Amino acid sequence: MSLGKNIASRRKSQNFSQEDIATLVGVSRQAVSKWEKDLSSPSTENIIRLAEILRVSVEELTGGRPAAAGRDREDRSVYRVSDSRYLWLLIKDRLFIRLANPVLIFLYLEAWQTMYQLAYIGMLKRNLLWLSIYSFGILLFILEGAAAVYIAARRRVILGGELLELSEEGIVVVDMSYRKKADIHWREVKRVKESRHYYFLILEGRRFLPIPRQDMTEAQESLLKKHARRVRGIKLRIVIAAFWIFVTACGTFAVGRCMVNLNGKLAWKIQEAKTDKKVRLKEKNFYKTGLSGIMDRVQTKVELMPHLMTENVDIIFKKDGEIESIYAFIYGYDMDYKLRTTYLVSYEPQTDKRMLIHTQDWTGVDKSEQKEYDPDNDMEILFQMAGNINVQDVVRQWDEERYGFYYKGIASWGYLGAADGIRYIDQKGKVTLPDDYSSVEVNGPSLSIYCPDKKEERTPIRFVYAPSETM
Repeated sequence: MSLGKNIASRRKSQNFSQEDIATLVGVSRQAVSKWEKDLSSPSTENIIRLAEILRVSVEELTGGRPAAAGRDREDRSVYRVSDSRYLWLLIKDRLFIRLANPVLIFLYLEAWQTMYQLAYIGMLKRNLLWLSIYSFGILLFILEGAAAVYIAARRRVILGGELLELSEEGIVVVDMSYRKKADIHWREVKRVKESRHYYFLILEGRRFLPIPRQDMTEAQESLLKKHARRVRGIKLRIVIAAFWIFVTACGTFAVGRCMVNLNGKLAWKIQEAKTDKKVRLKEKNFYKTGLSGIMDRVQTKVELMPHLMTENVDIIFKKDGEIESIYAFIYGYDMDYKLRTTYLVSYEPQTDKRMLIHTQDWTGVDKSEQKEYDPDNDMEILFQMAGNINVQDVVRQWDEERYGFYYKGIASWGYLGAADGIRYIDQKGKVTLPDDYSSVEVNGPSLSIYCPDKKEERTPIRFVYAPSETM
């Protein structure tokens, strides 16, 4: 078998790619490809390095071809840990060291406890403050760990492709030119941790040396165990990982439980985010905006159903028209007149400068529990009445500080007449005064303008909707 075929065969048997061999030898991938195709031959130095990498003697690799000898020693091996692999092993090692820190464990437990309290009972200011403190402490640990990784990476003892030699005196690193690069005495090895695939040597000066077990000869392992007596298992990592996974799972479950089925404050907040919308009133003067202006602002945030009905609209406003409060409960029906959504519209500028629209979905609710649609109480009737009434002219007769605009749907007023504030209004806005005392019972969609501070002293003006053909 030619040298090139021998190199290719040995490389594949050890699961190396041409890129791996090129990196470890210190040549290009194209050079390795030419060697394997017998288009060129490696130098004597590269043959020796190839033999060490492929764990064979020079004679085996060359098929008896003469080459410099004396390099295939039992206490020396090629270091085959790449830069990325080294960094990953370093991060894992530093990570588990910090995960075992009792201060970090305390901060993590307290952070989850605070998040649970925040999700369950709220108390935003207090709990958010403590959560910020705990999070800052955890962040400091993360930054310290990142700094430790950076320092250890800059102090790397050996690079991939260099030779690692263990002796009675210590560890010797030989560079790719076969010159001694570093000499580490056994007393500089602070501790050794052992895993299934690696020995991790922790050296003085925050240096870190992972050695793959499969690359170590029996002689090297014997020397390591002889001089580094603090070799210990890595089972603690499993315990630490299990603890952190358990705490994280429990914390996630507890906080997550507060997010569903209204089990906690967080669930209510999520529900509010789904059902509540807020919008500012562009015009706060009721004389100018009217009911239609208010509902136009509602529609900028919520898509209203095609058919609306209400039995409760109450708007309080000042003498100059400034709106003090709004309360309206509206039923929304689809094209088939089935109740789909209800809307609660409220406005309290003392607590929030925005108008709140709370929606509730009625899809799937038993029909017996739903409010049936009444065409005689369609909200379009209220819009017609409100649009045809000059509220400012109506309240001018009282000269009070506050007034109210109240709609209660279809109401029965008995036999009250003009003396009791009854006014008939048709679909065109024509207002008709009945007799002082009606001879027929008065009922229908009713809109009242009243004085909320003097309900007993001031008789409200009650507009009762009566289409012209029934008047």
